[in-house]
Amino acid sequence: LTGVGFKPKVLISFGTGQTATGAATDAFMHYGFSDGTTDRCTSVFSDDAVVSSSECRRRHSDAVIDQVDTGQATLMKAAISTLDTDGATFTVFDFPSIATLMGYVAIGGDDFTNVSIDDISAPSGTGNQSYTGPGFQPDAIVLMSVAMSPAVPGSTSNLLYSIGWATSVADQAASGISSKQTTTPSDTDRFQLTDSCLALPWDGSGRHQIKLVSFDSTGYTLNHVSTNGDEKIFVLALKGGQSKAMSQA
Repeated sequence: LTGVGFKPKVLISFGTGQTATGAATDAFMHYGFSDGTTDRCTSVFSDDAVVSSSECRRRHSDAVIDQVDTGQATLMKAAISTLDTDGATFTVFDFPSIATLMGYVAIGGDDFTNVSIDDISAPSGTGNQSYTGPGFQPDAIVLMSVAMSPAVPGSTSNLLYSIGWATSVADQAASGISSKQTTTPSDTDRFQLTDSCLALPWDGSGRHQIKLVSFDSTGYTLNHVSTNGDEKIFVLALKGGQSKAMSQA
């Protein structure tokens, strides 16, 4: 990847498994981030035009790109080898049969002083939980989850996905989707919140909802408003620069 114009401190990747812009059948989606040393990625898939719904989800602790296909097969998988002066170099483990279009967001500059990518686990019950993985006080966090228990990497049936952001207690937002495997008729949900940084739906309600409580000297405190047991969440924490999570109708 070249043409960035600076050396990134964080690279965010995303894509829908398509070869060109525009609409296409089947629902693919991946979202990943890397600081050049630590990669994290989540992906989901749902088959189009099938009699009984066919969905799956996956997460990786060793890739920034992962596109899961029908039957939990791998369409593409790649990790960051290095973050370079003008972009990034990838190690590709699985190649798609045809060229696939990807999107990237590169974050860098002297104003961004600290970056941390951590795996956190939801508590067994609701309430506040402090996390000290970053070792610094963040100014912004990005959370993503596919509602899977701690084993990483891994894949399973059913589509669950949420991504959210927070730059302060007052400024956070999240959205999520779910679709049940092998159900007729299909059973799908969506969840959107402007006061939380994770929103996973299931059966018409919130399966896992998280709110930022505070940015602390060594990390952050989160309120698990609802939870479904010991599920892993990937968190990107940033210090410095200017950022703001917001929503607007």
